[in-house]
Amino acid sequence: MAIGVNSYGSVSACEGLVKKYAGSGFSTTTNPTLLQVEGYIDRVSGIVNVLLAEQGYDIPVVDADGKLALDEFVNQTAAALCEAANSSGRFFSERAAETGTFTMIAQEAEAFIVQHAQGFEDLGAARSRHLATAWMGDKPIAIAEVV
Repeated sequence: MAIGVNSYGSVSACEGLVKKYAGSGFSTTTNPTLLQVEGYIDRVSGIVNVLLAEQGYDIPVVDADGKLALDEFVNQTAAALCEAANSSGRFFSERAAETGTFTMIAQEAEAFIVQHAQGFEDLGAARSRHLATAWMGDKPIAIAEVV
């Protein structure tokens, strides 16, 4: 299996971030396996794409700089999942046990995308619709589509 066409990041970049688990490359005998790492990349990318779509972006983001930023977000998150598979890192923590890894990833991805939405757009990421955003406490919420 290879990573999906709408996915960001790469197995080789993830390997570089967790060399102690990847050895000379993820395989069927590493922990996690190559198949699991590809799954991490695809699932994190799926979360990112849902959140990008909610913000009005066309997915996948193909603008060079925006894609590089999303690649790095996915690579770092997939690497953290590799660490969790080996009983370490931020996803192997009390917070992860309390809130769940999916929730943590979704919150981090949403914060990253909302915080940098204007930058993605300014660099050329295609955006079919724009949302007006308000803040509820420390969380941004979309309140209306702006025409």
